[in-house]
Amino acid sequence: KSSNANSDEIYKLKNVLGSDYLMIFDVKAAQARTKQSNLTGKNITKAEFAVDYQVILFATREVKYSNTLTMSVSVKDDLKSNEAAFKKIADKITSDILNAIYPLKIANINGQEVVFTQNLSVGERFECFSQGKALKDSYTKQSTGDMRVETRAGQVEITRADPKLSYAKIIEGNMKEGYICRPLGGGSGPGYSEGRDANYQVNDGGGVKLGF
Repeated sequence: KSSNANSDEIYKLKNVLGSDYLMIFDVKAAQARTKQSNLTGKNITKAEFAVDYQVILFATREVKYSNTLTMSVSVKDDLKSNEAAFKKIADKITSDILNAIYPLKIANINGQEVVFTQNLSVGERFECFSQGKALKDSYTKQSTGDMRVETRAGQVEITRADPKLSYAKIIEGNMKEGYICRPLGGGSGPGYSEGRDANYQVNDGGGVKLGF
């Protein structure tokens, strides 16, 4: 009843809802390849995955975000290595969802430095955008507050970070407080590659052609 409560909370009344979002995913394809390294002579196994996923606002069943992740990870014959590979896939999906629904926002401008209220990795680059008016759904004609016209403003690079704040130098463009920023891509760590557009095909008679 408080005026400070988020308007979406009303959807939970009488429904005993404890979750804000629900993620549904489907591993559409998985395929492993092994080849011998020319340098070490050891066998290297890479697994290719295609995962469809959706994030749904639990109270209204609205699809807040959906995407297909296609990526490769290095795997070995031990359980620990496989768990690490699956974690990389999960981390990538988590990062995509957070950047889509809750993108970084510039909290402060200090000369040629911008400040974020998150702990980020030094050397990571972000592309920043100004946001225009909210768009209306083309079918319902209702305003969608989380969908806005975006105009590219430039790039920043993280130069230092502490547990609560991160500082970035402006590589190009003009920045203002409130601009949103998204990672430019590229992963970190061995066996991690950036997701790309889906390129798989489900055969009518069964099986999947990955297209890698």
